[in-house]
Amino acid sequence: MKPPSSAFGRADDAPRLADWGFNVTVCIAAICDHDQTIVLAADSKVSFGDFSSDRAVMKLDSLFTHWITMFAGEDIEHIPFILERVHGLLSATRKRKSAPPTPAQVASALQRAYQERLDGEIESRVLRKYGFSVASFRDHGKNKCTASVYNSHCAKIANVKLSLRFLVAGFDEKNKARIMVGGGEQSPVDYTRLGFWAIGSGKAAALSSLTYHRQRQLISSSVSVEQCAYVVAASKFMAESARDVGKATNMCTISTRGIKNVFENPMRIIWDEEGAPRLPNNLESRIAPLILTPEEAEKKATEAVEYFRRSAAQKSKDQQ
Repeated sequence: MKPPSSAFGRADDAPRLADWGFNVTVCIAAICDHDQTIVLAADSKVSFGDFSSDRAVMKLDSLFTHWITMFAGEDIEHIPFILERVHGLLSATRKRKSAPPTPAQVASALQRAYQERLDGEIESRVLRKYGFSVASFRDHGKNKCTASVYNSHCAKIANVKLSLRFLVAGFDEKNKARIMVGGGEQSPVDYTRLGFWAIGSGKAAALSSLTYHRQRQLISSSVSVEQCAYVVAASKFMAESARDVGKATNMCTISTRGIKNVFENPMRIIWDEEGAPRLPNNLESRIAPLILTPEEAEKKATEAVEYFRRSAAQKSKDQQ
């Protein structure tokens, strides 16, 4: 297969993962438990042209202590470099100030890391072969180039973009939950007062569902973790109406006490049979057993494997 050509028409450009249909499509975060817990959900679908695979990618990454980020967009090959740089910046901030980074510092570090990566792409794709860096072109490009060459470079620079957004969730210095969005051409935005947000191609459907529940006071910063988890899961299910959003779902809760996994499959059954869009009966008692620590989740998975192993052995024995 011939790689797609780049925006500059250079056949030797390495294709982005998105050129093969590899992108990230919906991520959701909501605050609950009196600002003490955040529920997170993301799909895990990857598509490759005519083929696709659910449960292929985990779209949640630890950003720093008590901070997690989820990402959506097409240029996801740049994410490891951006997140590594963010972690380095926040580590330096903590060492310098002898205190955990504030939400403003987290947002600033993310924006700085994103811009540095974008500048690196501009240099490698456009400026380096002409002997410029982003800084030197900004300071001296107009004087060193003819008007037509300078304008040509500016046009090419304007075409270099990173299709990435980051949904950042964590806790401030008072241990209160915060939700922010950064990356892209916009400045970081804080959605803490709203209490929830979503990014990705499934964003519209997810936000529509979350807003529906918010208007009926079924989701807010004061509702239980169980109710919030169900509403977030329901919003993810609604987002599956978008073409690229996969059905497989990664869910977890985060608090200053740690991370818990959330099993969404039983909630999908409840939603299909009793919800969509109302809340089912006895919700909290039915959802609570699905929210487990990593150790509990591993034990449950091990017990399931052992159960099926014993069932298969018994079936083989009966057939003999």
